[in-house]
Amino acid sequence: MSENPEIDVSAWEKLTHDGNEAFKQGKFREAEQLFSNALQESQKFGPVNQWTAKSLTNLAEFYRKQGRYASAEPLLKRALTMREKALGMSHPEVAKTLSNMAGLYLSQGKFQAAEPIFKRALEIKEKVNGPDHLDVALSLENLAHIYQSMGKYAEAEPLLRRSVEIGGKAYPPDHATVLDSLSKLAKIHSLLGRYDQSVPLYKRVLETKEKSLGAKHANLATTLNQYGIALCAIGQFDEAEPLLRRALQIREQTKGPNDLTVAETLLNLARLYIGRSEFWEAEPLLRRCIGIRESALDQHHLDLAEAIDVFAKLQFEQAHYDQAEPMLRKAGAIWSEVFGARDPRVAKALYNLAVLYHARGDYSQAEPLYQKAIHAYENPNTSQDYFKLLESLAQLADEYQRQGNDRDSAVLYKRLVSIQGKFVKPDSASHADALEGYAELLRVTKRGDDAVFMEQQARSIRAGHGTQSGQRSRF
Repeated sequence: MSENPEIDVSAWEKLTHDGNEAFKQGKFREAEQLFSNALQESQKFGPVNQWTAKSLTNLAEFYRKQGRYASAEPLLKRALTMREKALGMSHPEVAKTLSNMAGLYLSQGKFQAAEPIFKRALEIKEKVNGPDHLDVALSLENLAHIYQSMGKYAEAEPLLRRSVEIGGKAYPPDHATVLDSLSKLAKIHSLLGRYDQSVPLYKRVLETKEKSLGAKHANLATTLNQYGIALCAIGQFDEAEPLLRRALQIREQTKGPNDLTVAETLLNLARLYIGRSEFWEAEPLLRRCIGIRESALDQHHLDLAEAIDVFAKLQFEQAHYDQAEPMLRKAGAIWSEVFGARDPRVAKALYNLAVLYHARGDYSQAEPLYQKAIHAYENPNTSQDYFKLLESLAQLADEYQRQGNDRDSAVLYKRLVSIQGKFVKPDSASHADALEGYAELLRVTKRGDDAVFMEQQARSIRAGHGTQSGQRSRF
């Protein structure tokens, strides 16, 4: 796909430029038409050419960002086939298209499909450019993103450390690329619960950026946002609030009030206020966030589902169950459509609906939802998913016990104790909770000897923790 000096690409270039500008301004219908016209214009240059490959990629990326994944995938496949045929299987442009394809699968939560494609792109770049090239660092971060999305945080960390090292060799410590890599490493530390490492890293990145860029530069917003999230995670809401407020102000001033990054910060601020039980502060932020995302995104986009789910949580916390119910159903429907019925996100939505019905006293509707949540969590990907499975088992076991169905409740408690023994420290207070609940049901079902054994284990654990029977912890 070499350039032909006799080809006049000026019309194609203008259409492509105007499409990018329209997208930046939020004129999405206009952008789609311009990208489509550019694709049509490029086909004048022959059946296989670089301009058609670029137009296919541009239009596919537009659809991906809109959440229109089914429209994006065939375009990227055409671009990949065209570049492999014209340039060979190991060309850098092939690696770029592979990264776009993997990014599309990542957006849909198809992590198993994305992982080998990102690995192939990394192998091409290492072969062509060497192990310490900056393009290799970018592919390392892409692969780390996959592992992060799959909950494989320990596998993502060394990839990000290597990316930081590559950037550190090529750039000074205050370079934007180095700081961006450090931010991604900080996020992994947060996800691993290592806030003693993530919070200082975010602080370092923020202070470095402030020195070189000033206190109101657009590039500060992402760091302020991430730093604020980390502080919220450890309950430091008062320290987090001014950081998130600054991020919101910068994004509104630099990108406009209806930009998707503004919606992201609005959502994080709302979560902060929910964490502080300041619901009156959270609600208008969430309504504005949802409004922005509904205007800019497809109605089945995952970011819209995320915001709707948080709004449902807000309503639930205020016991506004009738308002929370349709929102939980809508978020769950989006997750189910994108990821399939057995995905942990779908299980979470089912579980939350069951808890809502339980809180409302509608036990007949809660029970089958607990069962569906347990079924959806049967093959969890992460430790967090295992804990959600435990919560679902415990809630359904309690529901059976309330109904007087002690035998089925005991079966669930037995399963809960078995699973918990794999993923919860055997000397934890929550494990003692499960043992005591199981023992209680064993007694009811005339299995006293087994009950005594469970009670002895629980007492031993509680003696080590200094807690009493009945001081139940939540999973």
